[in-house]
Amino acid sequence: MCPASIVASYLLAFTWWLIMKSFKHTPTRKLLFWGGAPILTLAVLVSLSMALRRPAAPDSRPVLRFDINQLRAGDLLNENKESIGTYVSMVTTIVNTGEPTSISGYVLIAKVPTMQAPVLAKRPTIPVAGVQLGGEWLCGSDALDRRTQEPIPHGGQRQGRLLFTFQEVSTATLKTPGSTFNLIAIDAWGKGWTTEMPIVVPATKLELMNYPALQPQPQKSAPESSAPTNSASTNKPAAPMPVAAPCL
Repeated sequence: MCPASIVASYLLAFTWWLIMKSFKHTPTRKLLFWGGAPILTLAVLVSLSMALRRPAAPDSRPVLRFDINQLRAGDLLNENKESIGTYVSMVTTIVNTGEPTSISGYVLIAKVPTMQAPVLAKRPTIPVAGVQLGGEWLCGSDALDRRTQEPIPHGGQRQGRLLFTFQEVSTATLKTPGSTFNLIAIDAWGKGWTTEMPIVVPATKLELMNYPALQPQPQKSAPESSAPTNSASTNKPAAPMPVAAPCL
């Protein structure tokens, strides 16, 4: 026990004695007073000290943060190749610094200055076999909604693809200066976690990127490079490189 606690205990005992000295005490009561009061006071101080040193209980709720790693958009076509709206695909990473949680849903809202009200996007399920949009392959195994059905652990993260469609909203409308996307993820407690991003000319002409956690995008065929030799076979066209499987 530290000296400060002992001194504090006897100061409390002395204060008690000053208050009660006008009363008559038998020797037994005096013994109980001088022996019991410091012990009880020390017990209180020890309990207080342990309570102050006890680590704080961890947050009992999830704490989510998510980043948009890639955003692409293009015309949504019908069977006659006519534009009926806009699709938006994104690669998103979710980090959880709180308690484990699954994600029960994703919502994308577009706010366009020229439109009276925000527009809520539909979220079609990415087929298990995958779908190709604007040259980009969206594989079912990469779908973020599938990857977050199981709880994201404390300190863990999930990365995946999301697909949204805006019916009867053209890509040109979404390009209006000042337009923004709001992406909302709803955790197992029903709380929505949101991030807002400006719509900076989304287009399918953006370079396709590969991410370690996702299936690689198919590579275009290209001639193999080789060191020059004296062999006449170097004049023959090289065989094309194999194309990566889009969805495994």
